[in-house]
Amino acid sequence: MNFHAQTRWGQAGNFAEVTKRAGRQFTDEYPRVLVVTKQSVCPAHGIGAVLLRHFGGYDPSRLANVFISNDGAPPWAFSLQARRRSSQRWSQRWAERLALRMTNQCARAVGLNAGMTGMARYFRPVKPELNAMKFHPDVIYSNCFCDDDLSLTWEISKEYNHAIPLVQHFHDYMPDEGGDCERILRKLLPRCDSVWVLGEGIGNELRTRFGCSAKIVNTFKVEVAPELPRVHRPVDKSFRAVMVGNVHYPPVLEDVRRLWRGVQARVPGLRPIEWVGSSRQVERCRESGVAFEPEVEFVGFKPDLQSYLAEADLAIIPFNCAASPENPYARFSIPSRLTEMAAAGMPIFCIAGPGTEARRFVETRRMGVCANRSEGEQFHDKFLRILSSSNLRAQLGRQARKVAETEFDLNDYQNQLYRRLCNLALRRESRHS
Repeated sequence: MNFHAQTRWGQAGNFAEVTKRAGRQFTDEYPRVLVVTKQSVCPAHGIGAVLLRHFGGYDPSRLANVFISNDGAPPWAFSLQARRRSSQRWSQRWAERLALRMTNQCARAVGLNAGMTGMARYFRPVKPELNAMKFHPDVIYSNCFCDDDLSLTWEISKEYNHAIPLVQHFHDYMPDEGGDCERILRKLLPRCDSVWVLGEGIGNELRTRFGCSAKIVNTFKVEVAPELPRVHRPVDKSFRAVMVGNVHYPPVLEDVRRLWRGVQARVPGLRPIEWVGSSRQVERCRESGVAFEPEVEFVGFKPDLQSYLAEADLAIIPFNCAASPENPYARFSIPSRLTEMAAAGMPIFCIAGPGTEARRFVETRRMGVCANRSEGEQFHDKFLRILSSSNLRAQLGRQARKVAETEFDLNDYQNQLYRRLCNLALRRESRHS
């Protein structure tokens, strides 16, 4: 994707041209963007893979990544792992965190406002190290979502005297029970030039809890390949069901096994569900004592995922078990692999409760059938219905593909994202003029 291409604003998206029209001339085409994340930007996890896709048309020499956890080698030249301060031992920090949680829990029990006090984050300054790399950001783009990484964003912004425009993009949202996250957000959100959220649930939470307005900017973007012919065949020995990505709530795998075991009893020779993803997630499931075999077979990564999915018959998303979300992940998250499933025109069966953002996303777009064990017999009935009806699967697949074509266009999103980053960079110049 060339950022010089025409955008839907009807003007070229060149940063130098934008700034020239504003009365300033930059020598470089792109603003320098500091991307702050919990995990390094790499393909080993969902947010990393998404960001690599989003910034695929950006000049990599204008990008830097500061992160806490190194899950893989970041592809950008300017990459820095945030380091903890050594002024206090781990045991002392752990004791302070425990005391804070207990204090806030007691305060909430008697009706007081908890979360307004907290401990320091203990990150060493990153500005001197970025200066040594000769990277001087024009914009801070934070994709953080919990107390630890949000505090890193706060400290970096503070190091630059809050003079650099800051956008906080919640791809996820994981508030803790101790109040640290609330304390940090009450300081951070008023300093943000823009707040973007993955879905409606996070936006409502931020508005209710912090009085913060947020724009829904979902991250389901992909280059939609030409549609391949699809035959919605009946359930027989050749029928293929797939799961893609991580299973963040492993107990739901038992529901997947139970459903598929029942179908295999009716269709002798029916192959296992194919699980495409990271071997690390499989290891975590096994270590936690959650079994998935023989009904589910792990098949590893697939380099051309859309083509692989286009040859399968049904996508299964194992999300959660209860009617009400069990945790913040179940409440606010939406599986990013919906992107590839929709682009491949797959009918989707999403195992998610009525109170989840994942279910709301799938049902409002009519791209799949949703149910989980909290619905009793309806859970099994809905699953058998989507399996037994080739017409229903064809209808859902066409709708999923339509959603991908109208909502998931990567080029359009890149144009919008880069243009917004340009406009944010101009604010910095205005502040210094």
